[in-house]
Amino acid sequence: MSIESTGSDRSIFSDMQSVDNTRENTPMNGSDVKATRMKKSTMALIEESMKYDTRSEFFLPTTFLRERRKPSRADSEEDKDTQPVKPKKRKLKSNTTSPRGKASKDKVERKTKRASQVPNNKAASKVPKKSAKQSKAPNGKPVKPSSSQHKLLKKVPRKCVTDQEKGAATAKPGNKKLSTDEQNKLVECMFLQNIDVEFSPRESFFNITLAENSRFLERKITPSTIFTEAEDVARLTPLKSILFPDEEEKYLISSQVQKFDYNPLLEIGQSIESAVLLYFPDAYKPRGQNLVRSLNNAFEESDGLSFERAVRKFNQLVAEIPRDLIIKTLKSNTKIPVSFIHSILHTCYTRAIYPNARKLKNYTSFSNFVYGELMPNFLSKVYKQCGLNPNSIFMDLGSGVGNCVIQASLEFGCRLSFGCEIMESASDMAELQLKELQSRSDLWGINLPEIELSLRSSFVNNERVNDLIPQCDVILINNFIFDAPLNKEVERIVQNLKPGAKIISLKSIRPPGYSINYDDMENVFNRLRVESFVLPENSVSWTYRSVGDYFISTVLDVIDESIFCPPILGRIRKLESVHYTR
Repeated sequence: MSIESTGSDRSIFSDMQSVDNTRENTPMNGSDVKATRMKKSTMALIEESMKYDTRSEFFLPTTFLRERRKPSRADSEEDKDTQPVKPKKRKLKSNTTSPRGKASKDKVERKTKRASQVPNNKAASKVPKKSAKQSKAPNGKPVKPSSSQHKLLKKVPRKCVTDQEKGAATAKPGNKKLSTDEQNKLVECMFLQNIDVEFSPRESFFNITLAENSRFLERKITPSTIFTEAEDVARLTPLKSILFPDEEEKYLISSQVQKFDYNPLLEIGQSIESAVLLYFPDAYKPRGQNLVRSLNNAFEESDGLSFERAVRKFNQLVAEIPRDLIIKTLKSNTKIPVSFIHSILHTCYTRAIYPNARKLKNYTSFSNFVYGELMPNFLSKVYKQCGLNPNSIFMDLGSGVGNCVIQASLEFGCRLSFGCEIMESASDMAELQLKELQSRSDLWGINLPEIELSLRSSFVNNERVNDLIPQCDVILINNFIFDAPLNKEVERIVQNLKPGAKIISLKSIRPPGYSINYDDMENVFNRLRVESFVLPENSVSWTYRSVGDYFISTVLDVIDESIFCPPILGRIRKLESVHYTR
């Protein structure tokens, strides 16, 4: 559980007049009655003075008393006055002529000099600045950066051609060309993002037994036709599975189909590129890579016919590849792109969550039941920081639709991934998503470890949670908006964590300024080493911005020395600024 954006960044103090009683802001006479507008920095101080820590409700944060960094730009009219004014350059009109009707000699010399200073390789400088700010949809219309279509288009960058490739393409007949092996090693980013970010799969990552002994899937996937209108059923194009050629999923190949965050062309491209990258034997990879390039070109040009021809060629190529060679390739895979895992998770999410997403908004604002999600890129990073591995037991208290739980199981292979969720609608969708993940894992021949969900029940006084806590290695608590009573319950639950266990949270589990209580020496807070890290952008679902820090707390077998402080100093606060969102 966490928080969604309120949809507005407007503050209740935005229309207030300045209340500073300094000589500078106090009117001296009747003509100077008009007060200047309050600085943003001043408003920020007032806003933070109105906040309190939800764990202790008896004291205000002292962060507003600390010195702030000087603003990098002018925040108000007063700041603008203090900024140095750059002199404007005088521009000559394009039709400036000399008295004889010819172009001015000085202007021609300036043009020549300016042109000679521009390097030949900076072709990007000819592109207008406006084109860098706006993306274009397949229909040629500009797309605003805040729109969902812009985000969708950003997922498919143009081909990343290296300098080595450019040299090979433009090489003269007398120059040395790259060998076939060297060309195969060159990485191109097409539909999958950052395929050079890889992880070493566990020994049982691929379900070889299923791939060898079965040609049909017992658990059926949810087809993409749930996003297809009835009149378009006759136009569907099948896409064969690389492991089960008799199994196929039908798609409507059209750039106009973009419901929610579902894009059939992008999903097809990711599936085919993943098959070529991980499942194709070496002898068939060159043909597969050429096919992916054709798909990418057709996608960028919004050429549906060429895209459909490439899909049909892929189906023919899959039928030609001997099954035993595919299985042999799976056994020899030592690296798997993280983006392959994320593409499977995204497909499961589109099938299970998107059709019912409106139900997730049925909650009371600013309560413990506010729903929010952590994004896959952030989870991959923080799980790796915590050392999650196939021998780990992972828990998510407030698991929502189960995103964090299934990613820990699929990507890191935890021997048990456990989640607990109280909301009815989120629990229903968690069941659907788990079922879809199991079917998609079979489709790709992936062995999915055990996943357990405690749904429609609170993690407070939960017998299963209490049983697993002493064995847990990594626990995720999205406590971004937990109130004081629920934080007290969390404190009680984590008391039985074993040494070495790690807690991931968006707010520190141990209250700021905590000092050792000599009457309660057994409290786990005395043995917590709390580390904070800057939360990257696009890490949470309710905002793309960085909303502060995230915390990894490690349970030690000895008392943490940082909590000792002399009584005369009182509570010691964290040095970094505490970030809030409105």
